[in-house]
Amino acid sequence: MSDKEKKHKKDKEKKSAKKDKREIIKYHNDIQSNFNMAGKVLVLFGSPKKNGHTRALVDSFIKARKLEGEFVFVNGLNIKGCQGCLYCQSHDGECKPKDDMTDLYNKIKNAKKIIMAFPVYYGSLPGEYKCMIDRIYAVSSIRTISGKNVYGSIWKDTRDVFLIASHGNSIPQVKESVERIIKYFCIDTNSVLKGSYFSKPMDINDNKDGNLYIEDLLNAGKNF
Repeated sequence: MSDKEKKHKKDKEKKSAKKDKREIIKYHNDIQSNFNMAGKVLVLFGSPKKNGHTRALVDSFIKARKLEGEFVFVNGLNIKGCQGCLYCQSHDGECKPKDDMTDLYNKIKNAKKIIMAFPVYYGSLPGEYKCMIDRIYAVSSIRTISGKNVYGSIWKDTRDVFLIASHGNSIPQVKESVERIIKYFCIDTNSVLKGSYFSKPMDINDNKDGNLYIEDLLNAGKNF
């Protein structure tokens, strides 16, 4: 093969490599554009550790999806548990206790997308987080159809929910139990659970670049 032919072959290989690279970049950009959404996502963050395992998971997901998260640190809010007084049912969803939940109702109602993130404690949600969800009963509605109670929400607008939970075991019943509670939240807020991700503990230092578990996270939240 002459020098001219060798040069021609080399140039051809370079062009082919550049084309392949452009196609790969376009492929990843197309995937990313499908993940992107306009506006903010409300993050109802339930861990008492603001920069622990749960936060690393949320940050990884938000970064990869190029979302803008508005964090609400539930652990630091003043939220009483539901008093079971049923005041809300005769006052158009107004909850009688006046605390930080009053503002949170509006945030949840106005959100189009919500990430619910928390560690799993004793097979369930952290206590403060459960108090918040119990108070969501205020905006629920109960109708009787054919002698059966049908549960829903007084809110008409819908919203999407993605659950991110960190826990230290792989017992199937834990996932089922936690998801069941979140589904009740979705019913009472007229929301749709678009996916859930349950992780195991990790070394936070290993996740500084935001890439650990990101493939599984994105797959779990692909419909969110």
